[in-house]
This record gives sequence, structure tokens and C-alpha cells, in this order.
Amino acid sequence: MDAAVVEALARNAVERRDRRQVADVPVNGLRPVFKRLLCQVRVSALEQELTFVWRT
Repeated sequence: MDAAVVEALARNAVERRDRRQVADVPVNGLRPVFKRLLCQVRVSALEQELTFVWRT
């Protein structure tokens, strides 16, 4: 799976969880947001099999 697709899907997942976390954050500024909120992103060949493991 293409890294840009994974990043877009991760942003969408964060946005669904709390839109404020990514409001006004440029694409090149998402890494700190992802590191703060996600433990893992498990990637598969299929988009439907992408799994997000959230920090608690």
C-alpha cells in the first residue's frame, strides 16, 4: 500500500476520533499528531485491513 494512502487514511481516522487534533495541520505536520495519538498502524495490502492502535 502506498504511504500517502496510509497517511490519508490515518488522518481520516484521527479526524473521526477528534477533528480538532488535525484542524489546520498541514500534511507535512501530521507526524507529531500521529505519534501522540497512535501506537501502531498495521498495514496490509488491502485498504480495508488497515488497523489503528490508539494510545490510551
